[in-house]
Amino acid sequence: HGTAVAGLLASDSTNNSLTYKFEDSYLQKLMSEKIDGVNPYLDIYSAGVLDDKNETTVDRMVAGIEWATEKNVNIINISCGLDKDSAKLHNAIIKAYANGILIVAAAGNEGKVQYPAAYSEVMAVGSVKCNGKQAENGATGNEIEVVAPGEDVTSYGPFGIITSQSGSSMATPQVTALAAILWQQDLSKSNEFIRQLIDSTARGLG
Repeated sequence: HGTAVAGLLASDSTNNSLTYKFEDSYLQKLMSEKIDGVNPYLDIYSAGVLDDKNETTVDRMVAGIEWATEKNVNIINISCGLDKDSAKLHNAIIKAYANGILIVAAAGNEGKVQYPAAYSEVMAVGSVKCNGKQAENGATGNEIEVVAPGEDVTSYGPFGIITSQSGSSMATPQVTALAAILWQQDLSKSNEFIRQLIDSTARGLG
């Protein structure tokens, strides 16, 4: 999951890091396939908050947000969520946002928008198909701020093999990388400015 998110954020197809040669030609071809992420010119700080079942807890998510805040990152990408509100989680989000960090989070894949995406301090990202239509399992709600492609998205999976994945978790890093591209033009701008810039220039889908 994290590998796919990182791949969409910043993978660079010109970076040939594969040095091992497989005897099996199909396997060699499979391991040699590359994709380009949205913005290869960023530094990624990775906080693992999901367990082996791709689930998280309030405490793990808060610890990740606090760690990222201490690292003085510009943007926090949260490609996971929780069904229930939490004052502890919201306080961590408020603190990060007050520190000038832009927070971009997945809205979820079913039912209502998850937390922390539902908080007003967070850009909630919904999932659409490549034609702009809502993804079949995409969350719905007024909290969704923008959407991005999140169905059958190509990125890296286990062992760096190209795979196809779906969900708002895959849509979110595309918005995060876009925010980074915009912010890199002028780092003196605020998180709120970058957020409003994305909002005002996004194509309205109704």
